[in-house]
Amino acid sequence: MPFPAFDPGAPTPLTLAIITADSSQPPAVSDESAQSTLEPGDPAGNPQPAPAPGWLQTLYSLGPLILIFIVFYFFIIGGNRRKEKERAALISSLARGDRVTTIGGIIGNVVDASGDEVVLKVDENNNTKIRITRSAVASVAKGEGR
Repeated sequence: MPFPAFDPGAPTPLTLAIITADSSQPPAVSDESAQSTLEPGDPAGNPQPAPAPGWLQTLYSLGPLILIFIVFYFFIIGGNRRKEKERAALISSLARGDRVTTIGGIIGNVVDASGDEVVLKVDENNNTKIRITRSAVASVAKGEGR
């Protein structure tokens, strides 16, 4: 017998069983397990465990979300924080003679690195110097410009 074709507009026969607890009668208790209550849908007569409390169900549903947040924190935020610390240490240790590249692409040798400003010698022939802030330094090559 072939299966009928699916018709999304046709009504689907679905039987639902609605079980209501009758509070006027005590629950049925068997002689073998006098201390356990039976659930109405358990034909074998095995006792059913009590449902988990509401806060525990909420924790189970939020658990994967919390785990994903922790993984993202360590891989994305933690990695960026480590790189930023390395860059800050490199910039704070600028000294005369270091060859630096700025975020604008200018390459020069450090002449003076005092305070928040750095003086770079850009051209040897014309003795061209520029003054930049330390935060504009992108990379440092230690002592190559001497």
